[in-house]
Amino acid sequence: MENLRIIPFKLPNEIESKIDSVFKKFNMNYGSADLMYSNNNYYFLEINPTGQISFINRACNFYIETQLAAKIKNGK
Repeated sequence: MENLRIIPFKLPNEIESKIDSVFKKFNMNYGSADLMYSNNNYYFLEINPTGQISFINRACNFYIETQLAAKIKNGK
């Protein structure tokens, strides 16, 4: 894992909107969506409702749980 390279990636707005629709359909306000990108197409794999963010936090120094806690604290 020492040579693992993770690059932050911004999804196209259309894909973000579709993922948001899936979350709303299942009345979810939190989770991790897994996607695969191949041949210029995005493929939805699953939503993990518990998140599993520790790996990405350590690899990219995102610390998403701190951002989520701040949003909850501020009532957002």
